[in-house]
Amino acid sequence: MYTRGTQFSIGVVGLALSWVFSAFTFVPLFYRLRVISVFEYLDARFQSKYVRLYGSIITLLIMTLHSGVALYGPSVAFQVTNGFPVWLSIVISSTVTLVYTTLGGMKAVVYTDVFHASCMFAGIIAILVQGTREVGSFSRVLELSDRDGRIQFFNFDPNPTLRTSFWINVIGSSFTSFTISQPTIQRTCSLSSLTKAKWSMVMNAVLILLNNMLLVSVGLVIYAYYANIECDPLQAKLIANQNQLVPYFIRNCLNYPGISGALFGILFGGTLSTVSSNLNSSAAIVWQDILKHFFEHLSETRKTLITKILIIIFGIISTAVAFAARNVHGHVFQMVITFLSTFSGPMLGVFLLGALFPFANSKGALTGGVVATGFSAWIVMGSLIYNPHDKTLPTSVEKCNATNGTFPSPRNYTYFLRGRDESPSISFSTDGINESVLLMNWTPAPSSANHERKSYSSPLIRLYSISVYLISFVGTVNCVLIGLIVSLFTGGRHQLKPDASLMIPLFDRICCCLPDFIRRHLRCGIEYRENESASTENVPSKEGALHDGSTTDKPIETSNDRL
Repeated sequence: MYTRGTQFSIGVVGLALSWVFSAFTFVPLFYRLRVISVFEYLDARFQSKYVRLYGSIITLLIMTLHSGVALYGPSVAFQVTNGFPVWLSIVISSTVTLVYTTLGGMKAVVYTDVFHASCMFAGIIAILVQGTREVGSFSRVLELSDRDGRIQFFNFDPNPTLRTSFWINVIGSSFTSFTISQPTIQRTCSLSSLTKAKWSMVMNAVLILLNNMLLVSVGLVIYAYYANIECDPLQAKLIANQNQLVPYFIRNCLNYPGISGALFGILFGGTLSTVSSNLNSSAAIVWQDILKHFFEHLSETRKTLITKILIIIFGIISTAVAFAARNVHGHVFQMVITFLSTFSGPMLGVFLLGALFPFANSKGALTGGVVATGFSAWIVMGSLIYNPHDKTLPTSVEKCNATNGTFPSPRNYTYFLRGRDESPSISFSTDGINESVLLMNWTPAPSSANHERKSYSSPLIRLYSISVYLISFVGTVNCVLIGLIVSLFTGGRHQLKPDASLMIPLFDRICCCLPDFIRRHLRCGIEYRENESASTENVPSKEGALHDGSTTDKPIETSNDRL
């Protein structure tokens, strides 16, 4: 919002729609199968341990990278405001998360997630209210933001090489595997009925919309505050990068006893919530998809011990990723989007192949997933190298007085900031109204308005210019198309039809008004036994065995069973 406007936030519409779609398609499928790991489904559907292993590895990569970046973000904020070392913040956060995740299990994760989410909403509202007061009114916030081009929602340009547009963000955010990720399905399937599981997904979509509205408002408030005093801390080099903008604003506007500390506690609470869910889910995936076959003979106590060890191992790996993230320049949010888009699109494609296309086979699913992941990673690497979307919106430093080193700020504080790109340390202290900035050879950075978009004539470079927000869509489409083609050429049409309980009757649900003889053709020979009246008796079993949803609970064979 601060540097590029609000256009990207319209993607939340697509994300919310994907949660609603998943609530009435994938959730009933997984709930009746009673899975612990979502990749048990891939094994049962494709009868291939390799497809299951592909899904497990990709998801572990996603969650490990996500956890590492989540540990890194708040640690940077804490350094900006208190001079606390980033490495020490990372170590403390990961240690606390490991302790309560290992000792408390999934129940501790769910309860702490609810508590952290409540605290985060409270913190966002506090920043919003105080920031609006500092600017004058929310109408003044909107006036300044609109004047400087920050309010953008309906750019309908279909050009896929733009960084953001209505179509890019809505379409791109609709095609992600977040709604069928291991943490999501693990929590949803632990509810006591299918109805509750569905409504939890729908409520999550509503909360995503609400949260996005609040975050957009916070972004606009922070921009309006610095636009109002005409001193952009980014361009003035008062902070090293965008990751430090929110903590810097908190330090400017909410420097009351205990308030700023509480807000940073909320930031770390969000980190604990994210990392704990990922660690618990990663351990479940490794045990259920890789180790269970080899250690099935162990007692429950030993199995639990192995799971706790796995949580500790993934906690250590996530901590290492957080340390590596310190050397990556750029916004933390952009890092997360880039990593997740690369892998989540192809992963969604594999699940769509299994659930919607009866003739898709294991060869098609594995080939489509691997090729689509490689292609997406190739585009992302090219985009990172050539950086075709470096243009940002203009800001002002007219009242950042470089001559006498004053900076308008209504709050008193003292702290130290060491920027990665600046050799001298920057020390801030205040005398009540103005903030003395003790710098050596301080000069404003070049205006961000001068960062024009690069123009390349090579078709390959234009491919690298595809918006990062579309990468997940590209990955999904590539996976499905390649998977279908490979399946058709490797005997997919002549294979045995999969069990109806492993398929989603999509056309029966979205085209329910069509005549039955037309819908029969759309089912591709599958006769569905619709039974969505799952009740409390159909709670996922502790063993997580796949069942067909019938009253006899007949297990479906997986590759591990055949081994």
